[in-house]
Amino acid sequence: MIRKISISDATVRLSSRTTAGALPFRISIEMAKLLDKLGVNAIEVCPVDGGRSDYLLVKSLAGTVGKAALVVPVDILD
Repeated sequence: MIRKISISDATVRLSSRTTAGALPFRISIEMAKLLDKLGVNAIEVCPVDGGRSDYLLVKSLAGTVGKAALVVPVDILD
């Protein structure tokens, strides 16, 4: 029997919800690159609420990450 373990990392998502504020854009990109190199299957990012900064971060991460999937929750309830 072959077993597969998928690894999901929520560091980028959780850091955006801290009281100290979100990670700087450049650090989020570098962290995603490192997680991708480590072989993480999915990288969770903060919910997209329609802001331009969220859009730019997700677009940049999608262009940066090669193997990992981006998990992007869409917050439509207000």
